[in-house]
Amino acid sequence: MNGNGTRFLLYTLAACALAFHEPVRADDLKDYYERQKAEVAPSFKAPELGSEITIVLLAGQKRTGILMKLTGDEVGIMAEAGSLTYKRNALHESTRAQLFAEDYANAIAIERTRVYKDELYAQQVQKEQGGMHEGSISVTSKVDKKFDKAEENDEKENKQTGDTITTTTTTKTTTETQQLAVTIANNTTHSDTYTLAWYFFAEPLEGGNATVHDSDSKTITVEARKRVRHDIVSKPCSVVETTVQRELPSVNHTPDPKITKSGQQNAGYVVLLKYGDTILDAKASSSTYLSKEWLDKL
Repeated sequence: MNGNGTRFLLYTLAACALAFHEPVRADDLKDYYERQKAEVAPSFKAPELGSEITIVLLAGQKRTGILMKLTGDEVGIMAEAGSLTYKRNALHESTRAQLFAEDYANAIAIERTRVYKDELYAQQVQKEQGGMHEGSISVTSKVDKKFDKAEENDEKENKQTGDTITTTTTTKTTTETQQLAVTIANNTTHSDTYTLAWYFFAEPLEGGNATVHDSDSKTITVEARKRVRHDIVSKPCSVVETTVQRELPSVNHTPDPKITKSGQQNAGYVVLLKYGDTILDAKASSSTYLSKEWLDKL
C-alpha cells in the first residue's frame, strides 16, 4: 500500500473507533479493506504500451504522451519535450490507480471501506436513537362558511276588524366548518408511530365558555426523516337567526321585527402530536388553548 493510502486507512479506522467507542469496529474495517483489495486486484488492466495517456504529477501538472515503459515502480512516456520517466511516488494517486495494480486495488478498497464505515455509523446511530421519539407538526387552517335563507308567510284575519294580518318569518342559517391541513414530521433516523389528536371548540351564542364541540384521533406512522400530511374537517357549527315581521293594515306603521338567534359558533382548535402519553408538539388557533390549564382538560 502507498503512503497516502496507509495514512487514509489509519485515519478512517481511528475515526470510526472514536465514533463508535468500540475498538472492534476498527478491526472490522481493516478486515473489510483487505478483503476488498484482494477481490479487486485481479481485475486490474494496465494501459497498453504504445497507447496515448495523460499522467498527473503530485503537484498537479499534466503530461500527455505515448506510453513507452511501465514497470512496477516507474512509467516512461514519449512527449513533445522528449522521453520522460517518472517514479511511482512522483505521480498523483489518480494516475497511480490507472497504472499500477497495487494502487488501483487500494483506491477502490478505500472507497468501499468508506462506504462501509458510513453504513456502520448509520446503523449505530439508528440503534442509539431507537428509544428516541421526536416529531413536530405544522398546521394551516381555514374556515368554510355556508349560508341558507328561508322565508315563510302566514296570513290570518282579525275577526274584530276584518283586517288581514301578514306574518313573515325569515330564517337565516350560517354554518361553519374548520378545515385543517396537518403535516407530521419525523425528526429521527428510524420509523415511528404517533398519535395525532385534535379538538375543535365552540361557544354558545347565549354566552358561556368555549367547550369541545368535536374531537378525534388517528394513529399515523412516519418513516425516518419523512413527512406525512393529514387533512381534518370539523363537524359544523350552526347559527340560526329568525326574524318575525308582522304587517297590520289597521295601524299606520309597521311594528319592529322580532329577531332571535340560537346555536353555537366556531371558537378554534388544538392539534396534538403524541407518543404514548407524551405530547411532542402542539398547535392551536389561540395561545390560550396551549396553556397547561387547557391541555390538562384535554
